[in-house]
Amino acid sequence: MMILVDPRRHLAVQPGDVSSISITSGVEGGKVLVLFLVGGQELRIHSRNEDGFLDLHAVHKQLMEASK
Repeated sequence: MMILVDPRRHLAVQPGDVSSISITSGVEGGKVLVLFLVGGQELRIHSRNEDGFLDLHAVHKQLMEASK
């Protein structure tokens, strides 16, 4: 099962590929969802970009529920 983590960029991950998740503050005051992947990669998804706003807490909740 794939989870759409950023519909603005059509970015999806499989929950089993994520080793840890955190939400941090960005340099411009926004929030950043950081996904650390099993392969060592890091995905940074900003709550605001040129394509609009994304509720990172909803994405985080979706990933946590899928990993149960």
